[in-house]
Amino acid sequence: MFTNMTDAYAAAVDGDTILVAGSATIYGSLDCYKELHFIGNGYMLGSTGNDIPGVNRNATTLNIDFKENVSQGFGDSSNSSVTGMAGGFGSDAMVTGVVVDKCLNVTNQNWIFDGTVTITRCYFRNNLIRLNASGSSISNSRVSNLELKQANTSADHCIIGSTIQTVVGSSVSNTIFWFDKTSDMDADGNFTYCVNIGPAGIVPAGIGNDTGVHLLSEFFVNPSEDPTIDNYYMLKEGSPGSGTGQGGADMGIFGGSKPYVLSGVPGIPRMTEFSVPAIATGLSALEFEFSAQSFSE
Repeated sequence: MFTNMTDAYAAAVDGDTILVAGSATIYGSLDCYKELHFIGNGYMLGSTGNDIPGVNRNATTLNIDFKENVSQGFGDSSNSSVTGMAGGFGSDAMVTGVVVDKCLNVTNQNWIFDGTVTITRCYFRNNLIRLNASGSSISNSRVSNLELKQANTSADHCIIGSTIQTVVGSSVSNTIFWFDKTSDMDADGNFTYCVNIGPAGIVPAGIGNDTGVHLLSEFFVNPSEDPTIDNYYMLKEGSPGSGTGQGGADMGIFGGSKPYVLSGVPGIPRMTEFSVPAIATGLSALEFEFSAQSFSE
């Protein structure tokens, strides 16, 4: 047990997992030179539809830069991961294999990855995600501004709300856009099974793409609710994105083989009840009862 991230990081060795409690206080920033796995408690806990009784509702907020400097003895953070946390994340070009899952960006924090990264089931309220390394991907994530800066980068089953920049050799699939004008869409990449909320002609013609006009009211279960909360983006029956993705999958963040998880709750069990007798003797066994709740991995 540690009371601050500095001490926890100093004690950790490559391959360790650091469980970080939700807190009203931001944990600050960390330059990570070790292969570590950070797990928080999720975000937006207590929001409409996302309430889990007994869970600390504070987010786990930490900014992490994954770095490499083996030549000077600092180490290499390749193959690290972050799950169920809020903050700003990024990596150096020599760092490979970082995984960011079920995370939330915070205001004024861009995520810029110069090394390979896999981003899954994240919620980006504003600002920018930039993938600068071939082999990087983002999936089942709500994004504001996305940049795929290299060939062999991809976005799949996303919702993108502001702009996208792509390059030849990048790909975007099963994605819902929410764009007002064609200048929001840089269509140099390969777009398949995509649709736009709003005017026609935003999404380029291509395999499975819906290039027609669609109203917001057609898409989501509760379009009058708060669009900054993640459960807003659940598709309604008959939505233009429902069953129209590749292979009949739903477009957007709740489709595909690894759908978005509300509040980014990590897939680790939570003990909900623990009962121990007040008295035990050497002549009888100590019997106790406990209950636990599981969450989707």
